[in-house]
Amino acid sequence: MRARKDERIGRVLEAIHHHPGNDGDLGRLAQVATMPRSSFSSRFTALTGEAPIAYLTRWRMNIAASRLREEDITAARLASELGYQSEAAFNRAFTRIND
Repeated sequence: MRARKDERIGRVLEAIHHHPGNDGDLGRLAQVATMPRSSFSSRFTALTGEAPIAYLTRWRMNIAASRLREEDITAARLASELGYQSEAAFNRAFTRIND
């Protein structure tokens, strides 16, 4: 809850939640927060309990798991929609998070 109320980290969380397929680069997320990368990463982790990229990956995989249960959708399409460069990269992330 504290993370959402934080002006800078809250902006990043909103961006992740509304546009999970956008570039998940740490530098881009730090730009959304208007903070240097190292300061952003430390603050994000302190407020959420996880590193920014780990949070983004977990959020994406939660979306993927839900959509795979509820829709007739391919892993390739999900990979593209969730910002992965390849289906293989998506599958590795999905397996890592859901094991």
